[in-house]
Amino acid sequence: MELKPLGIPGLDEILHGGLHKPSTVLIAGDAGAGKTTLIMQSLFSAAKERGESSLYISFVSESLESLCETISNYSFYDQTLIDEGLVNIVCLGAHVLKDGDMAVTEIIEKNIDSIRPDKVVIDPITVLEMVSKSFEQREMDNSEKREFGFNLLTKMKQWNTLVLLTSELPKESLKSSMWSYLVDGIIILTDKKIDERRKRLIEITKMRGLYYERGEHNFKITDDGIEVFPRLSVEKCETKPSDKRINSGISGLDKMLGGGLIQPSATLIGGSSGVGKSIMGLHFIKEGLESGEPAIIVSQLEDVECIGCGQKFGWDLDKFKQDGLLKFVFIHPEMMADEIAIRIRDVVAESGTKRILFDSATEYIHAISNTSDIKQHMHSLVRRLKNCNVSSMFVSDAPPAENKTHDIDESIAFMMDNIILLRYVKVGTENKRSITVLKEHGSDHEKGMREFVITDGGIEMKDMFEDKDISTNGNSRRAGNAPKDVIKILAVDDDPFILTIVKDILSSKMYDVITAKNGKEALGMIFAESPDLILLDAMMPDMGGYEVIEKLKAQEATSNIPIIMLTAMGEPEDEIRAIEMGVDDYITKPFEPTVLDPRIRMVLRRA
Repeated sequence: MELKPLGIPGLDEILHGGLHKPSTVLIAGDAGAGKTTLIMQSLFSAAKERGESSLYISFVSESLESLCETISNYSFYDQTLIDEGLVNIVCLGAHVLKDGDMAVTEIIEKNIDSIRPDKVVIDPITVLEMVSKSFEQREMDNSEKREFGFNLLTKMKQWNTLVLLTSELPKESLKSSMWSYLVDGIIILTDKKIDERRKRLIEITKMRGLYYERGEHNFKITDDGIEVFPRLSVEKCETKPSDKRINSGISGLDKMLGGGLIQPSATLIGGSSGVGKSIMGLHFIKEGLESGEPAIIVSQLEDVECIGCGQKFGWDLDKFKQDGLLKFVFIHPEMMADEIAIRIRDVVAESGTKRILFDSATEYIHAISNTSDIKQHMHSLVRRLKNCNVSSMFVSDAPPAENKTHDIDESIAFMMDNIILLRYVKVGTENKRSITVLKEHGSDHEKGMREFVITDGGIEMKDMFEDKDISTNGNSRRAGNAPKDVIKILAVDDDPFILTIVKDILSSKMYDVITAKNGKEALGMIFAESPDLILLDAMMPDMGGYEVIEKLKAQEATSNIPIIMLTAMGEPEDEIRAIEMGVDDYITKPFEPTVLDPRIRMVLRRA
């Protein structure tokens, strides 16, 4: 068998090269879904790039001139390819069906014998179910239709060509259609409303003998035709542990981080609007550019606006853009996250990017078609960037913790290597800016809160604050964003030492810590005690952590209890498994004691 590319950007990537020749593939979708566009684009691409011939047979009552006029609006259309006999279009019309099944088969084969095409298209195949019984001039019954369909597809396999069939049957009806059983592959195009937005999706549900990327993938139709954006898949971690550090662009922050950011790593910058998050991100990018490192800024702002932000501090970002070191990926409101991710991938491969800034990550997350896909998509994106040795920085524009309406940015916090919080604090009668490093994976860091100011040259770090001097949002710093009531924590671990450490770390005034030594004991306590959050080990006797998660997620009453995995299982596959099961955060042992309290608060804020 020969693998034939379809010539549709992104679709051949999902198919890992194309479709087998010979084979028969059904392309299904509602009217207007893009079936004819996809097929015509494939035929013209094959003719133009490889000189392949094709035969398009239409049973729709539409003239050749009308069909050509419609597809001539696309840039892939080339009349000379039709004139030279490479793209052959035959419009038969539904009236031919009255001549009977044998006559229909004969006229199809006559055209094939005459042209000897590399590809054959029958549009639509479902019309052939209305063909009359030869010599009897009557409609065929269901068994005769199945026999006709089977015989026709058997003949198709003898044509030694790639046959594409179209159908307007919806996805639900395909299961009972005889064509779905007879063909080698099925590609479905749909137009769905997801989270108040309409999205075009393409899905491969069957493909004999071929490995393909499962699931629904976004696509769009433009003047150039169809472009498919393969959904991000979770890649295997290919980066080795590193002690190499890069400068953040702010010397005082590098000291707080113990010498800079580990390369490669992912950093989340959180905080209220106007506190200086974007400026910190630009420091990060400028530092890399000045060291000769190619960089990308992913933003909802146009290039000129981003460059203008840097000019306020005397930074000539336009020079780096002109030199090709700085690239921009614009987040258009109508763009899908998979489309943006493909653009980023291509720029990274082309320019050898070392740093990337998402400003803002919130806008990027809004572009994800389905909110249930946020965790998987973002985890895949971060992993892909790390595998390319790219350090990333994500600016979060999530609303304050009190606003629960769409606090989605924190859903990516657990997959970040570093979390830096910027906020306003009140010192006496003054409001001042503060910075805290909440998390730095694989490294020690400064634990306190430090003041910073924004000057004509950017961010400048100041001295550490003392707890007695400051308050945040009118409360003492120790109160922070914690709930007023005592928080009940269920810690589940078969190691008594770990349980003792957890109880010691979590203040008895703020937390009520109860413990269980295995999964079975934990389940009983969950229903009896109704904990606000569960700290869960993975490997335990009687019942492990993963089984506990399955049972909790299966019950409506317990499915929304926040869970933080606290385990010695540090392999990427273990973390991915936990993420896919719905865990809210993942902490590996041994862990830094000071991170437990802020990580619990972070999870509870988005619960």
